[in-house]
Amino acid sequence: MKTKISHLGRSSVSVILAVMMLLSTMLIGTVSTVNAIGADSSYTVHEGETLYLNLSNTGATEANFFEGNYIEGSDYFSSPLPDNKIVSVKLKENIDFHTKDFRLFGICVGGKWKEQVRNNTAILPTEGQNMVVVEADGTSYHWATYAPVADKVSLTASATSVKVGKDVTLTATLGALATDLDASAINYTFKRTNGDEVTGSTTDGNTYKFTPTKAGEYKFEVTASAKGHSPVKADITVIVSAETRDVTFSIAGESGTVKLNDVAVTGSDVKPVELNSSYTITVTPDADSYIKTFKVDGNVVDGNTYSANISADVAVTVEFAKKQLYTVNVNSTQDGTVTVDNPTAYEGQKVTVTPKATTEGYTLGTITAKCGTEDVALTRNSDGTYTFSMPAGDVAIDATFRTKKECKVTVSSENSELGMVTLNGEDTLETTVKEGETVTING
Repeated sequence: MKTKISHLGRSSVSVILAVMMLLSTMLIGTVSTVNAIGADSSYTVHEGETLYLNLSNTGATEANFFEGNYIEGSDYFSSPLPDNKIVSVKLKENIDFHTKDFRLFGICVGGKWKEQVRNNTAILPTEGQNMVVVEADGTSYHWATYAPVADKVSLTASATSVKVGKDVTLTATLGALATDLDASAINYTFKRTNGDEVTGSTTDGNTYKFTPTKAGEYKFEVTASAKGHSPVKADITVIVSAETRDVTFSIAGESGTVKLNDVAVTGSDVKPVELNSSYTITVTPDADSYIKTFKVDGNVVDGNTYSANISADVAVTVEFAKKQLYTVNVNSTQDGTVTVDNPTAYEGQKVTVTPKATTEGYTLGTITAKCGTEDVALTRNSDGTYTFSMPAGDVAIDATFRTKKECKVTVSSENSELGMVTLNGEDTLETTVKEGETVTING
C-alpha cells in the first residue's frame, strides 16, 4: 500500500502513521525478530528513508531504536517517549534487513529495560508486527506479513544409530505447500547444531549426506525457505558409536576367571572392542586349578595375560583343569600322634602337621617329611605345629617321641640380705623341672 503524505503537516503524518500501525496490536516488546521490505520489494530500506516504531501498546516510557551508526544524528534514544508513543529514525545508509545483524530496538517499562531485540534474518516478520517505513519521497507502506512455505517440514535419517565411518543421509520432507509455491521454489539449508564437525554434501536439494568420523551424539536442523514466505524448521538426532571388532570366547571349566579389560567374561561371550584400540585378556585359575589351554586365534599364549590392538575379530580359547592331588602319609609312631590338616593336597598347597605326645612325660623327638628320597622342608611354628608346601608327589611323615629331660635351674643372688628370690613360688635358689615345663622366678 502506498499513500502520498509529503503535503501533509507533521501532526497529520503522525495521526496517519498511528492509525496504520495500530492495525497490528502485538506488543513490540515481545517481538524477537523483524525484517523490513523496501520500496524495491527487496529486504532493503534505503538511505534517507525514515522508520517509525509504534510503542503505544507496550507501556514503555523510554526506548532506543536502531544503532546510532546507521542513522542520521546520534539521538536514537527517546526519553521520555512522545505522547503518541511513536519514535522514528532516518537512515544514513542502505540497510539490508535480510543479511545485516544489529540491535533493532529496546524498551523500558516501569524503570526496567525489558527488551534488547536484534534483527535476525532467520525468521521473516509475522502478522501483528507494527512498524512503518516512510520513503524519502513521502510514500509510506507497512511491513509485509508472510505465510510459511508449508504447514510443516519433517527431517528423517537413513539411520539414527550408526557406527563411525558409516554414511548417513538426512531427508527433508515438506507438508502442505503455500498455495503460491511449488517445490522448485524451496531452498533447504542443513545445519549441524550438536556434535563433532562432519563433512557432508547436499543432493537433490532436500537431502544431506555425511560420514561421521567420531562417536557421539549429532543433531542436525533443516530450514526450508522461499522468498516472500517465513521458513519452517525441523531437527533430528543421530547417535554414532565407535566401529568395533568382536572378541569371541570359548571357556571350559569353572575353576578360574577370565577378564577382558578388567571385565569378567564367561562361557561363549562375544564382546565388542573399539576398532584399533588396545585390549587385554587376563586368565586367573583358582588355587586348586591351572590353565590347561590359553589360545588367541589358535596361537598358544605364554603366561596368563595377552594384550594387543584389535584390527579384526578375535577368537579366544581358555580351559581350566584341576591340579593333581597328592597324598600325605603319616607313618605309625609310639607314645604320640601326628595329624595333618590336608591328607591330600595339590602341588604348592600348604599343609600343616601337628605332632602330639600321648604318653605322660614324653615329647616330640624328631620329625621329617620326604617326597620319595628328597627331603621336604618343614617350618616350625610357635604353637608347636609344622608346615610345608606340597611337592609334585606323595609325602611321607615320620616322627618319634622321647621322654622329657630333667633340667636343673639355679638362680644366684649377690646379696640375699637385700631381698628374697623364689622359684616356682618356693623360697629356694635351685629347682629341678622337666623339659617343656615353665619356670617362674620372682625377686
